[in-house]
Amino acid sequence: MKTHYFIANFSLIMLFTCFMFLHEIEKPEHQFDWTEIRPQIKDSVLVMADFNEVTSKFVGYGGYPSQQYDRGKWFMDEATDNELHKLIQYENSAVKAYSFKGLLKRKDKNIYTYLIESFNDSTIVYYQSGCTGMEFSLFEYYVNQINWYFCEACKNQKPLFNEKQKAELNQLVKQNNLNNSSLLKLSYIE
Repeated sequence: MKTHYFIANFSLIMLFTCFMFLHEIEKPEHQFDWTEIRPQIKDSVLVMADFNEVTSKFVGYGGYPSQQYDRGKWFMDEATDNELHKLIQYENSAVKAYSFKGLLKRKDKNIYTYLIESFNDSTIVYYQSGCTGMEFSLFEYYVNQINWYFCEACKNQKPLFNEKQKAELNQLVKQNNLNNSSLLKLSYIE
């Protein structure tokens, strides 16, 4: 009787161990190629991904400083262009969002490509500002970031997109009935 009890318990423990091991293997950080990412950037990415939210500088009813904001700011300042290009492909929405934002701040030449690719990406970005939380598609989040960095007050900014890209974006908006999209508010697209 004790032998059957031992075998049953041992089998359950082994099954549980295998399940946990396989669950760990499936995590994005185990599948991602980290070879060109420095350890301190990887550590920051894993914490940002675990939090899985993009935030403004202050959050909550009391307007408390956001650690995620500070983490994201540090990440955008410290990551190299190559690291940002690689991490924009990471599975987590917060990591994609902060990577895009970092490249946008640097006026990277691939912003247009990432914007177009994001249109068909089903990733949802969770954003918190103060006590308000919102969900955006990755495309909407990218457009909002472009609006923020190239606002009306910054008319002396060099256009982000060339004429062909502007036409393609406007066509994309029209074809997909995005007439109320904040994309149409981009003064340098129309």
